[in-house]
Amino acid sequence: MWVGKDMGDYYDILFISDLVDPNSSEYRIRTYEKGDNIQDEEWDGRIRGVSNGIKEIYAFSEPLDFINDLFFAHGTYSNQEESYDADILFDISNGGKMTDLWAYESFADNSLPFYPVIKSGNTFTFKGLKFFKDGDVESYKTKNSIEFTDQGLKRTLVNAPNGEYVLFFVVEDIVGKRSYDFVNVTVDL
Repeated sequence: MWVGKDMGDYYDILFISDLVDPNSSEYRIRTYEKGDNIQDEEWDGRIRGVSNGIKEIYAFSEPLDFINDLFFAHGTYSNQEESYDADILFDISNGGKMTDLWAYESFADNSLPFYPVIKSGNTFTFKGLKFFKDGDVESYKTKNSIEFTDQGLKRTLVNAPNGEYVLFFVVEDIVGKRSYDFVNVTVDL
């Protein structure tokens, strides 16, 4: 199940469901068998966030394929002098703590990754995910930034702001073509 906001030409994806039970400490990617009714899925009104121990923000991250406990996010890592395209990795089995950050001179140039020196005060700006109504997906730069602190970063779940959302049930075939069905919901917490 994916959760998003209808932006007209596309949906801004806020959450990709991956947990057996969002209130459980057992984090596992869901699998479905033929005949399972995915329309019975429920969403508890929370979306992914990141905390630095002082501040918590919404930040899109998604499960790393075939590795149940790892989540990653794309974005931009900035220090006092430079900014780099970057990926950040969170380990759910370790309390959601950030385990790695790789930076690139440029994603577009297929440059080799390197490990930047992470210091308090440097920032990470998260990318979001657009899901177009024809099934295409595209990432984009958001304004969701967080500063690194001595406490590091940790993936969290935060309450979604009150408003209208769309719950998607997305199926992708072996050649990558996506089909989906959706339901409109209102969050009023």
